[in-house]
Amino acid sequence: MFVFFAWSRLNGWSGEETWNVRYWMEPWQIIGAISNSFVLFAALLALALWRKWTLIALAAAAALLHIALDFPLHADDAHRHFWPLSDWRFESPVSYWDPSANGLIGNAIETMIVIAATVLLWRRFTGLKSRIVLAMLLALQVAMLIAWISWAR
Repeated sequence: MFVFFAWSRLNGWSGEETWNVRYWMEPWQIIGAISNSFVLFAALLALALWRKWTLIALAAAAALLHIALDFPLHADDAHRHFWPLSDWRFESPVSYWDPSANGLIGNAIETMIVIAATVLLWRRFTGLKSRIVLAMLLALQVAMLIAWISWAR
């Protein structure tokens, strides 16, 4: 999504064109399917564990965690989480961003997950640099929630 958003800005697309037109076109839909596929990342994790590729296994496990948390937080913009086996999309009643699909609930859930993860990581990493990064990421998440609330009104 970050690459897509940057690409949209570099090409001068409006927000309307970016999210309501271009997002639904190729190659962005296939990139979204690949990067949000339980099937592909589970296969990659299995391969990495079998080959003892620790870093790749950790990256695949992190991707699967993201996908699992992302799965219930998309309404009409849902990804194809079981691609390439299926093009089915789970359209949740709760979105992480869309006010018309209980976005406040989704955004609050996301923020609570970030807070919980920050607490866990804060206990794990006691160095000043690590804690500064954690504090900055938490502040960014809270700022995004506040900005979203003001936007959604």
